[in-house]
Amino acid sequence: MQHILYAHAPWFANEYGSLGIWNTQGMEKSHKQAWVAYHKNTEHGGGSKPSNPLVQMFEWFYRWIVSMFTQEEDSSSEDSIEEWVRDTHIRQKSETWKQSKGRDACTEWHSKRIRKGKKWVLEEDTCQELL
Repeated sequence: MQHILYAHAPWFANEYGSLGIWNTQGMEKSHKQAWVAYHKNTEHGGGSKPSNPLVQMFEWFYRWIVSMFTQEEDSSSEDSIEEWVRDTHIRQKSETWKQSKGRDACTEWHSKRIRKGKKWVLEEDTCQELL
């Protein structure tokens, strides 16, 4: 923290103004994440083959980030499955309608009427209005 204040504070103050509006919550959060990652995901310098705990932490962060992207892909595949099911259902309803007598009845109903504003009116009524 002292290095940040000593080396970077003058530029930061010139760029953004008073340092009083900034706090160290972000620094504390990242420190806590690093501390937890170290204690959960490294060997703490033990084991038969000593390894670098910093490398182990970065490997864990990398696996964590990759898992976030693979979870998004999985959820997008679930979305596409749901979309396929919905489209299939709509297609089935459409086919049922096309094969029913309702389609012919609807066509006949529309053939006897014209649109006047927001209403469907019988053609006979419009012809009588014109006379």
